Amino acid sequence: MLGIIVLLLAVALPLGIVFLTVRATEAERKGYEHSHIRRIACALVRWLAIGYTVAIAIGALMCILIGSFTQYAAYTEPGCNLYDAMIYGVRCQGFLGASFVSALSNLALLALQLAAASFASPVVAPVAIVLWSPVVYLAYLGMSRLYRTRKAGRA
Repeated sequence: MLGIIVLLLAVALPLGIVFLTVRATEAERKGYEHSHIRRIACALVRWLAIGYTVAIAIGALMCILIGSFTQYAAYTEPGCNLYDAMIYGVRCQGFLGASFVSALSNLALLALQLAAASFASPVVAPVAIVLWSPVVYLAYLGMSRLYRTRKAGRA
């Protein structure tokens, strides 16, 4: 059940961020450019993308720590362990917040493994694009801000 929840969150959050940033027609864009709602929506999308990227980074760091300090597939004690069931995952048990740690770690593992598998399968590629779109959006914002500050510094 937890795997289904992680998969739904892993696809729903970035997909929502993508749909919030896309505007359909040029007329909608022109009417939307100077509105107060645009600033609120852009700030919301930016903070969602930042939160998602931080969650992926923290989950990846937790996976590295769990893989470094625990035994592989040892489920006897409370704690977290790596397992291999077609794709790698993290299973946590026996402490408060075990399901949250497991879900966050599995989100990062899912994003990394689907990115690697997207080269081999065209079916997985759209899901990998959706999973990584908030990270790419933040990279685009950072590069465009850097370009604008350099351009303003030259003028």
